[in-house]
Amino acid sequence: MSGLEELAHEELIGLVVQLREANAALEDPVRRLERQVLRNSGNSSMPPATDDLPGWPIPAPKRARSSGRKRGK
Repeated sequence: MSGLEELAHEELIGLVVQLREANAALEDPVRRLERQVLRNSGNSSMPPATDDLPGWPIPAPKRARSSGRKRGK
């Protein structure tokens, strides 16, 4: 950011306003992308086949409940 020392006070204020507007414009897309990354078949209506996409957490395997009986013969 060299050259900022040479800018007038009004120019610096204008630059800050521009940066704040750019930041506000990026907040919504970032929020949507973060929400998409957290979705998987366990917490949405997505099919399990999409769970292995990069950046998606792998859902924990579900264990079958035991009825107390021994397994087959």
